[in-house]
Amino acid sequence: MFKRASFALIAALSAFSLQAKNVNLEFCNVIGDGKTDNTKALQAAIDECSSTGGGEVIFPKDGGVFLSKTLYLKDNVTLNLSPNTVLKANAKNFGKGRFISAKGATNIGIKGGGTVDGSGADFPIGEVGGRAHMFILTDCKDVRIENIKITASSCWNLFLQRCDTVFINNIHLTSHANWNNDGIDIEAKNVVISNSIIDCDDDAICPKSHSRDFIVENITITNCIISSNCNFIKFGTANHGGFRNVAISNCVLKKCTQSNFRKWDTHFKNSGVSAPITGIGGIAIEAVDGGFAERITVSNLAMTDVQTPVYIRVGHRNKDEQKSYIKDVIISNITATS
Repeated sequence: MFKRASFALIAALSAFSLQAKNVNLEFCNVIGDGKTDNTKALQAAIDECSSTGGGEVIFPKDGGVFLSKTLYLKDNVTLNLSPNTVLKANAKNFGKGRFISAKGATNIGIKGGGTVDGSGADFPIGEVGGRAHMFILTDCKDVRIENIKITASSCWNLFLQRCDTVFINNIHLTSHANWNNDGIDIEAKNVVISNSIIDCDDDAICPKSHSRDFIVENITITNCIISSNCNFIKFGTANHGGFRNVAISNCVLKKCTQSNFRKWDTHFKNSGVSAPITGIGGIAIEAVDGGFAERITVSNLAMTDVQTPVYIRVGHRNKDEQKSYIKDVIISNITATS
């Protein structure tokens, strides 16, 4: 009986190990020549990895430029981009308004040192339709985005929509190819953003609250270098539900490496703005749609080239009678020069 039980256990473990496996793209029909569209092959690899228990979809060690349209991450799948790999949006007949997408997925991520390129300049330029967000992750749980480069989105870079438990660490995000290219938009809870460099034209890190039924809470932002031609860190403006329990610390906020669309020295010339590259706001806390902002701490920030270091506003632009409020906010140890 003991031998039978042991054999059954070994068989069960063997079956499990056969189910959970990585998918190595070295042996799949993907071509990193920067010309071939790999959407079907890459999606098939993601689907296979998820259906067999999960693991990593591993890009070739030699790298390459892998063109693709929209890809959907599935449960228990992490994309592993080798350092010489570029996963690049194919803007031709793109279709869906997002490059990397997931809905209701658990335990997903992307890592490896490679680059995700949104091909932002290949989409329509301006505040117009036909563009694509780089990442939209909706109703996902246990998300890890680490050790990658993100560049050239044609719209928002990373939108966390009603997600829970997200770790963003050691990313380098640069985005100046198009308009509305926010760095990280957070409509989520239990989020850690750390050890990263963000350099984008629009708001760099931006908690948003679009629904009265979802509170954006338990957010930590620390040890980052943040640049924007708009707001470095901005709560809102969307604030229908609320922001609660947010800690921001030990960050440097500085001017962007470039400004292709904002001409603040011309636009605000009569207000004394003379620098060709400058941020509008350092820390902006706004509650204007009937939502709230409470228990927020901001500490140990060094800002340069910023027009308004701290901006706090309660407003009432919502059509119903619900009143916004801000309370229990502590701001300390800030230096700012302009």
